[in-house]
Amino acid sequence: MLIDKTNATCHDTAPCRPLDITKPVQVSSGFEARYLGSINIGNTSFMPRHIFAAKALYGSETLVVVDNNGIPTEHNCASGGFKIVNIPEPKRSEEVWLNVFRDRATKEVWTGATHNSKEEANRINYTPGSTERIACIRVPWTEGEGLEK
Repeated sequence: MLIDKTNATCHDTAPCRPLDITKPVQVSSGFEARYLGSINIGNTSFMPRHIFAAKALYGSETLVVVDNNGIPTEHNCASGGFKIVNIPEPKRSEEVWLNVFRDRATKEVWTGATHNSKEEANRINYTPGSTERIACIRVPWTEGEGLEK
């Protein structure tokens, strides 16, 4: 991993985000890490230094000292590949129900509002003379799904 300390970017990922030591963390590769404490060392641009025990292969742990962005410090050569990051929040997954209608005269099809349950979707009021309900569809979703560029 190449690190540009002047711009605080990690060249293996997007620009670094400040590390929040009050939230769960891990090594950027996915291994576990646990916070041990923070110290101030002199007057440098990345203060304070944060100390973590990071799991490595076969369950061993290594001491990792990082700056406010989770980047290992220059005095920490042994742990150069152990960037510390916050564990991403779990994504919310749910389902909604969607009614599909068709206009009897024009045959145009459209959907109605979403509903939290099939029973709620079945209670929808519509004008049966000109419109017919042709389907009630369960739509499972996960936060962020379909928003990828």
